[in-house]
Amino acid sequence: MTGGPVTAPIRIAFVRQRYTPGGGAERIIERAIERLRTHREVHVTILARRWPDQPGLQGIRLDPPYLGRIWRDLAFDAAVSRCMCRERFDIVQSHERVAGATVFRAGDGVHASWLERWLPTLPAWRRALVRMSPYHRATLSRERRMFEDPRLRAVIANSDFVARDVARHFPGVTSLIRVIRNGVDCGRFHPGLGSEYRAAVRRTLGIAQGARVMLFLGSGFERKGLRTALRTLAALSCDVHLLVVGRDRSTSRFQSLAKALGVADRTHWMGTVQDPRPCLGASDIAILPSLYDPMPNSVLEAMACGLPVIASSFTGAVDLIRPLENGVLAHPTDQDAWDHGAAELLTRDRLQARSQAARATVEPWTLERMVDGWVGLYEELLTTRG
Repeated sequence: MTGGPVTAPIRIAFVRQRYTPGGGAERIIERAIERLRTHREVHVTILARRWPDQPGLQGIRLDPPYLGRIWRDLAFDAAVSRCMCRERFDIVQSHERVAGATVFRAGDGVHASWLERWLPTLPAWRRALVRMSPYHRATLSRERRMFEDPRLRAVIANSDFVARDVARHFPGVTSLIRVIRNGVDCGRFHPGLGSEYRAAVRRTLGIAQGARVMLFLGSGFERKGLRTALRTLAALSCDVHLLVVGRDRSTSRFQSLAKALGVADRTHWMGTVQDPRPCLGASDIAILPSLYDPMPNSVLEAMACGLPVIASSFTGAVDLIRPLENGVLAHPTDQDAWDHGAAELLTRDRLQARSQAARATVEPWTLERMVDGWVGLYEELLTTRG
């Protein structure tokens, strides 16, 4: 018999409770699959309640019935656990807080940190309700079990900010943390979008071509800090407008706030968009006052389009922003800092230089480099498994 030994295909599973085609994490998973297949024979399985019908993408449907979001998460965790025991994958990478996975990607950061940032902003009665909330208690418990599970061999943090958070709350996994930063498609997101979309979008919205426009991009308006962005708009001159891209069940409440602040005519509610590039092309700067955000893709995409960014210091944007060179960092609850920072970024005589600096900052943050980081981690885990 001739020839070398036959290498068995590697079986990798990705856990994503709601697998949404075109979503940020999903696009990354699909690129990682493509890159893996150039290195070796790989069988990839998506473990999800539902998965897309795509060639070469196998799925196992794990959709147990549930009532309420606590049982939704616990039932899905249990289904994943049974599936992992039955299928015996070589690597399981989870994007959910599921105990027993080989790799956890902390794309949403640490729930305990989110509560630390959020609770002080709430009135006392609401803080008490959140602390007693069965959902938050269950999520903290799931998170702790996941990080303490001995089968966990690596934690992917998408920013140094998240890596520090994980290590602070769960020092036992510090040695398992790998910082693999999010990537951005600089061919799809680029400064040329301004010449392509700026005039048409502004004309459609009734915004003067010479006006200055801030972009707020993100769903979950309370967590993303839309209230702060609206107050900043109210503090700026009347030729500044705000595009709000995203969704929230309480949109009407924020629309009422815009009216109360006297900026309803300068706030443009775009809703959920399939392609954010026209809005990016129509804007001058981006604003993201998130209370907590591990590494917002919206910041990467804005900077790739040449938009300076004013962002919260409680986000992964701290890895990117060099104050007053390509953006501004501000504490999420320091309204004066947001007002002055946005006014500074919108100064016309420095916009061009800051636009160029923003683009240059993210050009090395390619999707290919990020995927290579994932693949390198898998190779390491496969080599050292016992």
